[in-house]
Amino acid sequence: MASYTTGQAPINMQQVSAVPSAYQADALELARAQRLAQMLSSAEPAQGQMVSGRYVAPALTQNLAQLANAIGSAYYSNKAETQQQSLAKKIREGQNAALADYISQSEGKPPVEGGIYGPDNKLTMQTTPDMIGPQGELTSQYKRVEARPAVPANQRAANLNAAQNELLPDWMRQFAIKEVTKGPDYKEITQYNQQTGNTETYRYNANSPDPRSTMQFLGVSKPALSASDRITFGDRGITIPANLGGGSPVVSNVPAGSVPAGGQVNPAQPVVKPATNASSNDLIKTYGYDPFKLPAMPPQPSGEAARDWQKNAYKPLEGTAGQKVDGAKMYYNSLEKYNNYVATLTPADLANPSVRSRLNSLYATAKLTGKEANNLGVLNGGDERILEEVLPNYKDITVTKRNLNRIVQDQKEFASGIIVEAYGTQQKVVPENMRKFVVVPSMQDVKADTSAKNAPIQRAVLNNKAIETRNGKWVYSATGTAVK
Repeated sequence: MASYTTGQAPINMQQVSAVPSAYQADALELARAQRLAQMLSSAEPAQGQMVSGRYVAPALTQNLAQLANAIGSAYYSNKAETQQQSLAKKIREGQNAALADYISQSEGKPPVEGGIYGPDNKLTMQTTPDMIGPQGELTSQYKRVEARPAVPANQRAANLNAAQNELLPDWMRQFAIKEVTKGPDYKEITQYNQQTGNTETYRYNANSPDPRSTMQFLGVSKPALSASDRITFGDRGITIPANLGGGSPVVSNVPAGSVPAGGQVNPAQPVVKPATNASSNDLIKTYGYDPFKLPAMPPQPSGEAARDWQKNAYKPLEGTAGQKVDGAKMYYNSLEKYNNYVATLTPADLANPSVRSRLNSLYATAKLTGKEANNLGVLNGGDERILEEVLPNYKDITVTKRNLNRIVQDQKEFASGIIVEAYGTQQKVVPENMRKFVVVPSMQDVKADTSAKNAPIQRAVLNNKAIETRNGKWVYSATGTAVK
């Protein structure tokens, strides 16, 4: 901004034109006073002259005129100085006012509550006698202020006014002009529609003084969650924000056989049937729970997790646990075949080589599967003797059908325990098709048989030769030689 307010030198017309138009009349008056003061101060004093060879002094009136010029020059010089100071003050006040207006329009003004304001600019709610002067006016400590509503910010109006205001600095005017002439700057924004539930995309002009008024709808960026979606997410334990129509995830502790969260019955869950070979009470007494019923479900984070837990409870065992169950089943079946075959034999049948071969084969199979069930090593030496003590061979005359039946029952219970333990450890239900492998101990005590020494002698015929039992072994009656 050009300098037009300082210095004692007379200002010229170029400087006058640089003064804001509101103050040009004052600048012209200042220039006139400066020119008059300069003109009067430059007048030369009256000089005497030679007339017919004689010097004639200036007239007294001429000296008076010179004195008047000096007095006038001093007057206009003082007037010009006063006018110059007044003009500078007006311009400074105008500049400050222009800057305050720019800030006020840019930031807006808060509302003012009307009333009487006292010391420290505090609003007084009631008028007291000490506030009133002798003429009924407010004393100097109080002033009445009219209520004023809030003035919203308007940056564009502030820039428009600043661009045309000569009192503001040049750099501020240039900045205002640049802001006013800016083109639109479109940006995208998404917002949730409370009525439709959709997430919508809009664009707006960031350079606008009221960007919201320039918003234009572009489309739906995320459709609203349907009722089915909300149920599905909630069932999976996924939290849906409340503004999207959701809430807390479904926490489920669905008992077995009921309808889990989501309204769907688990199709993988079979119907539990009554026990066929043992009551539920007997199973509970033996194993501590009914292995054919789903145990109590621990709290699950969602309905989906509850159904997964139920589904997993009915899945077949895998890995080491599955191998244990398979080994126990094979042992159980081989015990049953061995015991059932023995039940069909008579003492005379033992003399038949084919019968003895079949008996030995079934016994060997039972021992091999028993090795797997007992998790033993190579079947020889000590491990084999242990199995023979646990499960004797019926061809030994000391073993009766009754004793063998009880031993086989005990081994079946052992295999049953392996199966129940494997499923229980994995929190799984024993399948219905495996009920035959889960048994409970017999409630009847088994009385000891008569010893082999006191057992009655049994006689038979083998290869047209008489044979009989002696000391628990089959021998030829004629020679006493052991039958091989």
